[in-house]
Amino acid sequence: MGNDPYRDWADRYDLFPEDRSEETGFFEKLFSENRVRRVLDCACGTGNELLIFDALDCDVVDSDISDSMLTHARERIDESGAQIPLHRLDYRRLPDKFTEEFDAVVCWSASIVHVTDDEDALKAFQSMRSVLCKGGVLVMDQGITDGLWSDSVRFSLNRSSSEATRLYAVDFLGERKATYHVLDVIHGDHPELKV
Repeated sequence: MGNDPYRDWADRYDLFPEDRSEETGFFEKLFSENRVRRVLDCACGTGNELLIFDALDCDVVDSDISDSMLTHARERIDESGAQIPLHRLDYRRLPDKFTEEFDAVVCWSASIVHVTDDEDALKAFQSMRSVLCKGGVLVMDQGITDGLWSDSVRFSLNRSSSEATRLYAVDFLGERKATYHVLDVIHGDHPELKV
């Protein structure tokens, strides 16, 4: 898998299963109101949203920069029986692979914060826009608020269950720059978790 910075993270990414009913309702309403049929999830990760889009009868295409994340997404697709193409691709380079246009481009799960600077962010936005049809929708979330940034909270408990706890440790590096470290603490013996 070469130099994949998400290799270790991919195995633990779905450590905390989530109820996706609110997310499903959001996409169902948005896609219905905007007549979305073709969807590109350009940072699909382990594929949590792709099955939502497939269930909404969308023509779904997925991409991610990480081979490890795509491996997990492929497993999820295969288990569901869905037919969804996956591509290894940086979301700053979408036109390199896609000549067709999409009704919606989705960049979910705070994936946009993985760009390193404003120039990379602009490349990402231009890339996403270039494969979006006229009147199409770009859907993204970023997970960082002005309040969180201004408070410079160093440690943040993300999730906790009887099996594991996830803690974020943030190194604030100046104006709008930070490094996030993810610490997963596994409670008890869970050999299936590669930590």
